[in-house]
Amino acid sequence: MADDASLLLNRVLAAAAKKKAESIHLTVGTPPVLRVNTQLAELAGEAVLTEEIISAILERLLSERQRQILVKDKQILVVNILDDRRLRVGAYRQRGMTAVTLKIVGLVPALLTLGLPKGVLKFSEFSHGLVIIAGPFSAGKSTTAAAIIEEINKTRKENIVTIEKPIENLFVNDRSLITQREVGVDAASFSKALKYCRQEDVDVIMVGETADPEVAPLLLGFAAVERLVVWQMDAVSSIQVLRRIIAQYPADRRQRALNILAASLAGIIVQRLVPRIGGGLVLATEVLIANSAVRTTIKEDRLGQLASIIQTSKEEGMQDLDQSLLNLVRLGDVRIEDATEAAVDKDNFQALIK
Repeated sequence: MADDASLLLNRVLAAAAKKKAESIHLTVGTPPVLRVNTQLAELAGEAVLTEEIISAILERLLSERQRQILVKDKQILVVNILDDRRLRVGAYRQRGMTAVTLKIVGLVPALLTLGLPKGVLKFSEFSHGLVIIAGPFSAGKSTTAAAIIEEINKTRKENIVTIEKPIENLFVNDRSLITQREVGVDAASFSKALKYCRQEDVDVIMVGETADPEVAPLLLGFAAVERLVVWQMDAVSSIQVLRRIIAQYPADRRQRALNILAASLAGIIVQRLVPRIGGGLVLATEVLIANSAVRTTIKEDRLGQLASIIQTSKEEGMQDLDQSLLNLVRLGDVRIEDATEAAVDKDNFQALIK
């Protein structure tokens, strides 16, 4: 059984690499499934998976300690190395059986190779403040955040700490010193890891996506005292990012939160990966840079007006997501239907298309 499982896993990983799949899904009762260009499809020629086969595959993918965590918590998410491949492994229980999701994790790419606007390079040049990388699941947030950190690593002497769950990219010290901490392994929680950073001489902090309610106030505190913070969030627009941060504070502290956020925000990148005509994915982005108009608007709690500031500040490197999608449609890279699906304001986007 173990040999059969190893051969199957090797075939699936080879097929995923050949097809440039975004993820692999292994579920009892169906053949292996690949997600290619956002679409799910069964892998031709493979048999229906059994609980025994999936258990044997996990014997290869997870350490004994990790398998014990899976039994105890009914779920686990880690990044492990298998035969020189770095795999993000998610395993969980559903309908009394085990399911597995895999993602092949590559090397940290250069920031300018990601298809982001050239102005985003300045995000790696900030010496302090709050930088937020936002977008839905599988939008490439962790890749962009890692690329910003790697650009800092190559160009500046900084003490950098990353706090993630799991660690998705491994950094090699260049000009900077980088410490990577994994929540659940090296720290009990995101907030406890951040509180420990208060005692350390840290210049740059990168934080993965988290629902920990203590994180927002802690990160704003770091950004307000001359630290650079790079934070990943699940949000579809810059306005939604800011509203979600403010929502972490009680009503009687809202104005204080707005003041701190206005003073400490450096910029926001919101991104979506959209199917490209002819195959593959293309990146659509929104960029907000905290200029004086943005800071005043945040401080005065007029967040809804940020959309017009972004639209009228192209010379400063800003752009909204819907305009980015419109440009991709006009370039012939993306279908109107796919762009509309990804748009923040779908009615307004359809009016722009006409």
